[in-house]
Amino acid sequence: MSLDCKILNRYGLSDIIPFGRYKGKSVKEVLELRPSWLVWAHEEIDTFNLSKKAVKLAKERDTTKRFEWFDGPDLYCDYFWK
Repeated sequence: MSLDCKILNRYGLSDIIPFGRYKGKSVKEVLELRPSWLVWAHEEIDTFNLSKKAVKLAKERDTTKRFEWFDGPDLYCDYFWK
């Protein structure tokens, strides 16, 4: 983690994610792969705080709906509405 991010306990673009589906990947890599996951993790996991720049980029690139991590709206709707 960069020095300014360590002080604020925030993950910057070059920091490595230490948990979950993208463990071992940098924030920048996940930003390219699945920005919606970063938005979700930042909002839902208390100990995962992104830098302001990372949040801004992730939200700009996130074109999905809230439940993308259910593997798409069809699966979500099928699960709850059948």
